[in-house]
Amino acid sequence: MLNGTLSAFLPLYGREVLGLTVTQLGWLFGVQTLTTLAVRPAIGFASDRAGRRWIIATGLVACGAAVIAVSLATTVSGIVTAIVAYAAGVATTTTATSAYITDVTRRGRYGAAHGVFGTIYDVGDALGPILAGVLVAAVGYARMFQVMAAIALAVAVAFVVASRGATRAVAQRT
Repeated sequence: MLNGTLSAFLPLYGREVLGLTVTQLGWLFGVQTLTTLAVRPAIGFASDRAGRRWIIATGLVACGAAVIAVSLATTVSGIVTAIVAYAAGVATTTTATSAYITDVTRRGRYGAAHGVFGTIYDVGDALGPILAGVLVAAVGYARMFQVMAAIALAVAVAFVVASRGATRAVAQRT
């Protein structure tokens, strides 16, 4: 949901609240993409060695904290720093989650499992801007970003709790 929210509302927030130019917004999204590209291989390597569960949770926490930083940013450097942190969090979460799905799925079901993951991701991308739009109308941009970040932080806790059994099952199979 955060990804859809930022894609939809960061340009509006950047223009209306931070006064960023169209060029600055373009660079902001470019830096986000470059950061994601740079971080993914290292996170994939780390999750192969350290396990995926805590890396996923760390990525979710990084995303939540970064979106809170977006809501507090008042300068170009502040928003760039927040977006770089967010991009690193997204790269961390998505890379480790994809591998985790493979870990907890039976061999003959990889395609179906990744299809479900892709669908859930797309639903979040669609629901994020809808929920965020309602929140912006009710509480403004900054609070909307904070509420969405709180959801990500709650999901991190829920994932850690819910994934305990699945992680043990994977360890027993290997």
